[in-house]
Amino acid sequence: MKCESVKINDLCIYGMTTELTTSQNENSKIISQHWRNFNRHLRNNKLWQGKGWVKYGITKKVEDKYFYMTAIESNVTIPSLEKYTVIAGEFIRFQHVGSLERIKLTISDIYRKVIPSQCIKLNANRVVVHYERYDYRFNWNDPNSIIDIYVPVDYAK
Repeated sequence: MKCESVKINDLCIYGMTTELTTSQNENSKIISQHWRNFNRHLRNNKLWQGKGWVKYGITKKVEDKYFYMTAIESNVTIPSLEKYTVIAGEFIRFQHVGSLERIKLTISDIYRKVIPSQCIKLNANRVVVHYERYDYRFNWNDPNSIIDIYVPVDYAK
């Protein structure tokens, strides 16, 4: 799996958040429905991004609860959406190649195999567990679809 250390500047995003459960299968359904709601909200509010579109899926942990935020970047306030800033720092960028339905396997491999085998030290104080960046390379069920996954770290090896 391709991965590299990258430094990210503050990322100001606007989106919608939903609470997750402890079940990966249940969360997959929750996240899928949440994306449909978010995309409908963007359409209904004419928040079209054009050809250079970028969307984010952010998994956050607050106390002992997990949340998922669907979002877009914006330099202007979007009153109908919640504002959130992903704080600048060092991340490992992984690349998921394949259909969207297989992303949970990629994420599982990141945390269960790649991070331990490469002795990557996760940022213990992070609220953002990881985030996904979707752009023109993403195409739902295409086996060549690409999604970047960013995991905050203390240092990268």
